[in-house]
This record gives sequence, C-alpha cells and structure tokens, in this order.
Amino acid sequence: MQLALPAQPPADLKAFTVWIQGELNLHHEPIQRPPRAGDKPPRDAAWDGRKMHQPAQWKVEFQTPQSAIIAEYVVGNQFATITRQDSNTLGFFTRMHKGVGMNIGWILLADSFAGSLILLAITGVLLWTRMRGSRLTMAGIMGSSIALLLLFTLQSL
Repeated sequence: MQLALPAQPPADLKAFTVWIQGELNLHHEPIQRPPRAGDKPPRDAAWDGRKMHQPAQWKVEFQTPQSAIIAEYVVGNQFATITRQDSNTLGFFTRMHKGVGMNIGWILLADSFAGSLILLAITGVLLWTRMRGSRLTMAGIMGSSIALLLLFTLQSL
C-alpha cells in the first residue's frame, strides 16, 4: 500500500521508523540489520553521459511470527511504500521455530530444548550400546557416516 507522508516529512531514518510505528500501530522494534544492497545513501548516478543526483532510500522491517512488514521511502517522495507478507499456518510454525520476531526468552527456551534433545540422543545411543565393543563400533561407524554426509552436503551448498 502507499502511505502518504505528513506535511513535515521525517528528517532521518529514526524519525521515519517512529512515524511508521505510529501510523501502522506497531508496538515492537524493527529488525536491526547491517547495511545491505537495498540500503542506498544519497549518490550520483551516470545516465547517458550525465551525472544525476539520486536521493537516499530508507527501508525498515518489522518481523513477527504472523507477518513481515516492510516500509520503504525514497527521500523527497510524498508517500512511503508498505508491504505486508502474512504467513500461513506452516509459515507461522516455521517462523516460531526460527525465533523470528520473538524475544530473547523464547530463543533461549528453544535453544535449551534443542540442546536437551541432542544430549538425549547421545546418551540414548550410549545406553543402547551398553559400552560393548561391537555395538560401540557400529555406533561409531554410523555416527561417522552421518557426520561425513552432513559435511559433504554443507560443502555442496
């Protein structure tokens, strides 16, 4: 959607972020990311042998488990472009699994569960082998095979 800017447009990215939060009734902070290719400061561009001044472009992203809201503004325009991407049920659970838009408590809880499952798997294999030579050797061979499979798979990406 196109959102008209107020008579006095925001002076900088921080003021633009505060204005977007007020207009869209967003109560959480935007995602802080390092500068990317989409972030463009004021610059000069060559067009048909002439130098033309290009204004800065501001981009702010708000992420929640349910949706992603991206606000873009080219300094000097009279409107900002707002894009909202809603998640379906599978997308919601995927975003919850990744911890997108969640606080630090949720992320620590999810990481604790993951660490517990890894520890449970390792101790389960050790209990199954009962530290006997033949089973322990088989578990070692299977573990090495899985580790090599993961290593080769990750290298091919």
